[in-house]
Amino acid sequence: MLINQKNKTMPNDHIVIVYRREFIEIAFESIEYISTDDYLTTFFYVNGNKFTCTKPLNKIIPKLNADFYQINRSQVVNLNKVTSVADNRELELEGDVKLTVACRRIKELKRRIKNSA
Repeated sequence: MLINQKNKTMPNDHIVIVYRREFIEIAFESIEYISTDDYLTTFFYVNGNKFTCTKPLNKIIPKLNADFYQINRSQVVNLNKVTSVADNRELELEGDVKLTVACRRIKELKRRIKNSA
């Protein structure tokens, strides 16, 4: 069941994306980060695979749980996969992926990582 019929809420362990008339369930724990470029949004998985869809990032973010944080205009990371945040605002994920954090988001990112540890 995709939606809990009693309270009409989405389960909190995955996101459901409609893609080509099919429901694609993506477990939160399998997502390393999400990136958007023009009108395409790509989910990057911890196993190295990726999934691309046309759903805008601003429609996906509200469906994510508190383990995710938007680090800049076009990228959202799974805080559980962050290995380090350097002073130059470079964030490193488990898969040796390096992303740049926006200036105005770095302070909150560090606070969220500290609180989740």
